[in-house]
Amino acid sequence: MCLLLLTVAAVPGQSVLAAAQWPVIITGLQITAGAPNFVQLYNNSDTVADLRGWQLELTTTGGQTFLITTFSSWLLPNNYALVGDGSIGNADALSAINAAMLAGLKPQSLMLVPPTSNTTVSPYTLAYPTTQTAGNLPVYTSGSWLERTQTSSGTYHTAGKSSDFAAITNANTPLYYGGLYQPPSDTAGLEIAEVSPSGFACPASSSVDCGDFVKLFNASSQPLDLSNYRLRTSYGGQASSSSNTINLYGALAAGEFAVINTENDGSTPLGLTNSGGYAWLEDAYGAQAYRPTVQYPDASSTTKAGWAWALHGEAWQWTSQPTFGVNEFPPQPQTTTTVSTASMLKPCAGNQYRNPATNHCKLLVTVSTLVPCNPNQERNPATGRCHNAAANNSTLQPCQAGWTRNPQTNRCRKDVVLGASTKIQDLKAARVLHNWRWYVAIGVVVAALAYAAYEWRQEVSILAIRAKAKLRL
Repeated sequence: MCLLLLTVAAVPGQSVLAAAQWPVIITGLQITAGAPNFVQLYNNSDTVADLRGWQLELTTTGGQTFLITTFSSWLLPNNYALVGDGSIGNADALSAINAAMLAGLKPQSLMLVPPTSNTTVSPYTLAYPTTQTAGNLPVYTSGSWLERTQTSSGTYHTAGKSSDFAAITNANTPLYYGGLYQPPSDTAGLEIAEVSPSGFACPASSSVDCGDFVKLFNASSQPLDLSNYRLRTSYGGQASSSSNTINLYGALAAGEFAVINTENDGSTPLGLTNSGGYAWLEDAYGAQAYRPTVQYPDASSTTKAGWAWALHGEAWQWTSQPTFGVNEFPPQPQTTTTVSTASMLKPCAGNQYRNPATNHCKLLVTVSTLVPCNPNQERNPATGRCHNAAANNSTLQPCQAGWTRNPQTNRCRKDVVLGASTKIQDLKAARVLHNWRWYVAIGVVVAALAYAAYEWRQEVSILAIRAKAKLRL
């Protein structure tokens, strides 16, 4: 594992400078036989300059314009680029014109022309020395050339004064080149694996959750030169600065991690915005921002202190266990608590149990204390009581024809057969007729008794007189 330093940067993308801010200037040229032999450019700033689409042009006294070259790369900060014909060794770009193309024409001006998306071109026109014939660029021979003069501190005059350029006759005066730059097309497998924006403030400890960090991972099968890249962090819309742009260095082996937890000075702790922000990789000069950009959520809540936003498979999620190695995602406790209703009820007595359906306490039935049932009885498992056992159907007397056994009582009862035309009214009529038969029979019995009493009235009267006489005695 490699521990690196940090510096944070702004939002991805290269801003377009206004014309007055454009840092690239012409610092030297040589014209031989009417055609430019070389032109020397310089990036007069501390940031990379996007030269893509810019053109270097020569204008003659007749008003004709000739394209010397079109640039397709960047110019490194405080660096030179040399455009020359075939006679100039180590040139960064070749000139597209020669003396034959300018036959009979006199060079008048040399300028850098921005892409069509920009406008003003006058600030880039070359200033002429006082020794020059008005309207003509001087022609130098025997190794002499025209160079922009410098201040005592070594910087260049850029105000457009006539003294900005002077003739150089010393053949040993060096030309400078090598500043054109093309950023890597991608990160070659370098990727962000974890972001910890809300680490605990514990500077005396080396624990992984002490302080903010960004963890990188080499997902390729080859070692990577980290000096080709830099790390940027931002909460959105920030320009590159010393606190948000981290210059990387060293090598990172395949499958290894690198943790960035300090700024570029190696001692200032990295400070990520914990209310949510971005982290991404750029080339070493910020000319190219690489995707994906990692956007981490708000981590300002105390519940996220010491947590990290980490890559889990192909998705990002929070982990309560940040690491300097392979990402870990321990199971998290449930955030909701279920309170059982039964836990709030008064406990049941020792000889009771709680009915899970009603939560009521009920007496326990101890089978061992019950009186045994009779041989012809059985115990109801629900109530614990004895009841007569149902006789086996095989021991019952078969019902006679036209009768059916009731499965609940095991008794035989006569079948009720209804004809096809029988109606409920017929059944009611039959029931009324049956009842009148009883009434008639009772009436006959009563009439017979009355007739007997009439026939035996004298004998009954005599018996009654005798009974009264006996009672008087």
